[in-house]
Amino acid sequence: MINPSTPPSVYAHKANHRKLSRLEEVLGGVFLGLVLFFISLLLLYGGMQIWYVGRILPGVSLAGTAVDGLSASEAANKISSQIDFTNNGHLLVYDEHSQKNWQLTPAQLGLLLDPDASAQAAMRVGRSANPLVSFVEQVETWITGRDVAPVMVFDQRLGYALLSQIASQVDQPVKNAGIALNGSEVQVTTSQPGRKVDIPATLELIRGKAQGLQDAAIPLVIKEEAPTLLDVTTQANQARQLLSRPLVLTLPEGQNDADGAASYQIEPDVLAHMISFDTITSAGGKADLKVSLSSQSLLAYLSPLAPKLQAQKENARFTFNDSTGQ
Repeated sequence: MINPSTPPSVYAHKANHRKLSRLEEVLGGVFLGLVLFFISLLLLYGGMQIWYVGRILPGVSLAGTAVDGLSASEAANKISSQIDFTNNGHLLVYDEHSQKNWQLTPAQLGLLLDPDASAQAAMRVGRSANPLVSFVEQVETWITGRDVAPVMVFDQRLGYALLSQIASQVDQPVKNAGIALNGSEVQVTTSQPGRKVDIPATLELIRGKAQGLQDAAIPLVIKEEAPTLLDVTTQANQARQLLSRPLVLTLPEGQNDADGAASYQIEPDVLAHMISFDTITSAGGKADLKVSLSSQSLLAYLSPLAPKLQAQKENARFTFNDSTGQ
């Protein structure tokens, strides 16, 4: 009941006091609720730590296989029986240049699953040395899940041996352009880039692809070496010009050999054996092909002719003519 003698300010003060009391009650209830929530969360977290001692935490899987709640040995046995990619997986190794390919299993290349190490990797999820990091990681794993990549053992000796066999079918030596003679016919051999399988790099690529336990196509890593001499068309034309007619060697004017011959003729089929093709490499690594006549071959050809070319030495003498008196 309102007393007419009571000032209005007194009623306003009481109303404000009641509002503050209700606000304090609401805030106190929210605070208490938060405290209870965090206590419940801590109790749940602590209970989970106790419950999952020696077992993989909730939400963890290995290569798509659920292993949460299992001990390390149970998880290792499970993935050993359910994941057989190393023996049944397909890795297509191919050469882009020759279009050759080889269908292989990971086990043939030395890739094997390590179930014990994989189980230990799953066991470490959510168990960091930092409690806060562990808590956040466990909550994330519980809500969204965590798929752990399996641990693979790579016996590189097996992979290296198998890739060496493949490399023997792919490798090719570098070849410069060149000239070959078939009788007096000039034939040009084309250049060829060198190709060699980079086995260590290919093995590393295979390991990365196989880690996901999925079939994959893997290109061979190739090291290429460019030839230093690409074109010998000019030199081939020089050789053809040289062999287009006999080579004539002429003695100085007025001189003949012992048989009276003033010249010698070398036929193209004989001359072909005297031509040499020498590769000359500059300081900058640029190569060129030089066409010339072999001095040794010419010397061998001319040596049998030397006796015919030797002039006979004679002593000086006078001839007296009786009729003229000279």
